[in-house]
Amino acid sequence: HWNVTGENFLDLHEFFGKQYAALFDAADDLAERISALGAAAPAGMVALRAVSKIEEAPDRPQSAKAMLKDLLVSHQRMEAELKAAIELADDEDDDVTEDMLIERLEDHQKTLWMLNSMLA
Repeated sequence: HWNVTGENFLDLHEFFGKQYAALFDAADDLAERISALGAAAPAGMVALRAVSKIEEAPDRPQSAKAMLKDLLVSHQRMEAELKAAIELADDEDDDVTEDMLIERLEDHQKTLWMLNSMLA
């Protein structure tokens, strides 16, 4: 969000900053759940990148619209991954994880609505 420019700079800078903070908090919650289930949560950028389904952003600054489209694609991918994970948690009778993932899905779907509205 540091590289966003243009007439909507302030709004987009704040929006992207809120996204960053919300996703950081979500990652922390998910890592704690993984640990509570007795597994080791991925630690460090290399480990996280190895298990991520999200594409890295380009090394060069993008237009604000391209940033929004990139974020949209990432949230769409997370929506699909969460739906599959919710089914798995349900199959394993893990209500706590299922509930946590449903809450995450709700957040991603709300963000998708916002991003689609911003790009309309």
